[in-house]
Amino acid sequence: MPQMTGIQLSKSIRSKTQKLIFTTSYTQYGYEAFEVEADGYLLKPFTLQKFMATVTKTLADLKFLPPAGPEMEEYFFVKNKHEQHRLVKVWHRDIVAVESQQNYVLLHTVQKKVLTYMSLREIARTLTKYPDFVQFQRSFIIAKSHIESITGNSVRMDNGLEFTVGDLYRNSFQQFIQNKLLKTC
Repeated sequence: MPQMTGIQLSKSIRSKTQKLIFTTSYTQYGYEAFEVEADGYLLKPFTLQKFMATVTKTLADLKFLPPAGPEMEEYFFVKNKHEQHRLVKVWHRDIVAVESQQNYVLLHTVQKKVLTYMSLREIARTLTKYPDFVQFQRSFIIAKSHIESITGNSVRMDNGLEFTVGDLYRNSFQQFIQNKLLKTC
C-alpha cells in the first residue's frame, strides 16, 4: 500500500468493523496487531485449513442477520395523485427520499416522484424499520445509500434533491458522518 501501512489502515477502520484479522509475512507486526485489538492474526504462508480455522473462531460470536438483499426487495403500493390516484408499486430500494407536503408525502424515487395522501409520520412507521432510512430534517426521510455528497449541513441526494440538516437532527447527523468517514492516521 503506497500511502499508508496496514497498521495505519487498521487504526482508521477499526471503529467501523466488528472483526479484524491481520495477515502478514512479518512476525514483528504481531504486537502492533494486538495494540489495535485485532481479533485474529495469520502469518504467511498459511494453509486454507489455518485460514478457515481463524475465520471460524473469529466469527463464532457474531450473530448473523439475514442478508440485506431480501428486505430491500420489498415494495408497497400507494395511490399516486399525479396519476389520477392509480395504485403504483414503490420498491424500498428505489426510494431516494420522502418529503412531507402538508397532508401528502412526495416519494422521490430513482425513476419518478409519487405524491400520495399520507403523513410523514405514517410512512416513517414503515420505512424506519429498514436501516437505510433515516431522518435528518423535519420534512424529509432519506435513504442513506442515495446520499451523493455532504457540504457542511447541506445534503445532496443522487437525484439532485438537496436539503439542510435540521437543528434537532444535528447530533445524529454528525454521528452518521463520523461512522462513515474514512480517516487517515
